[in-house]
This record gives sequence, C-alpha cells and structure tokens, in this order.
Amino acid sequence: ILSVNDTFPFALGFSVRRKDYFLGTLLLVAVLFAATALALVSLGFIESHIVNNWGVSLHFFAPPYLSAGSFPQQCWVDFSLLVGLFSLGFVIGSVYRRFGNLGLLIFLAVVILLLTTWIGLNIHLNRWGAIFAWFGQHTAFELALGLLPLSALFLLAAYLLLRRAIV
Repeated sequence: ILSVNDTFPFALGFSVRRKDYFLGTLLLVAVLFAATALALVSLGFIESHIVNNWGVSLHFFAPPYLSAGSFPQQCWVDFSLLVGLFSLGFVIGSVYRRFGNLGLLIFLAVVILLLTTWIGLNIHLNRWGAIFAWFGQHTAFELALGLLPLSALFLLAAYLLLRRAIV
C-alpha cells in the first residue's frame, strides 16, 4: 500500500512514464519475491531436514500444508502468496492515489460491506462446511495457481487506476 504512495510521485517527478513505473515496480517485485520464495523454501528445508523441526516439531519456515510438494511447487506457493498480497496492497494504494482519502474510505466501506454480507449469508445458509471441504480437497499448489488470475485482475485494476492518478 505504501509503495505507491511513496514512490509514484517521486517517479513522476523524474518524468518517468506511468507505464514504465508500473512495469518497473512489477519487475522489482517479481525478482524480490522470487528470491524471498527461494530463501523461505531453503530455510524450510534446513528446518525440516537438518534442524529436525527444532527438536519439538515446530514448523516455522515449513508448515505442513504449505510445504507439501516438490521444491518448485513450494517456491510457487510462496511466490504466489507474496504476489497476491502485494497486488492487493498495490490496488488499495492505487485507489488512494487516484481518488484520495474519501475515495479510499468509500472503497473500503463497500468491500467490508460485501465481505460481511457474504460471510453472513454463508453463516445463515450453513455453507461453511462445504467451503472448508472445498479448500481441503485442493493442495496449496492448486490454490496458489488459482490465486494467479485474482492477482492479475488486481494488477490490471491498479494499472488502470494509476493511468489517471493525480500526483
């Protein structure tokens, strides 16, 4: 959220095109998150195979559900989670940059209203068991693959918002 607020006006002050700012930020984030995912999976391997889960079955870097699968699958899970959270923050920061304080408050109020309505409807219809069963049927890698379109949608929305943002 803060990266857009802190770096966008600075970049435009140097006459960087908005498209170049967006693509450069994505390239930096992709490299940074790939290195972070590689480091996390490597630390998880050290934790589970060398340190033997700290001797007390503690899983800090390698939680059992997230660390299931091959090395590339584990890297993809960590990478996609990081990118998904970044893209969510990037679109929130872009809403703030485009519409200001009031626009962000209205946006967050609508999102909170929609989420609480969805949660309340699922509580009323007693669908939580089916939702948890659906998540339980899929591996973390499959869920991470499903996060990719949502992240792409968030990034597209952020780009469209930044095209018209005022400094």
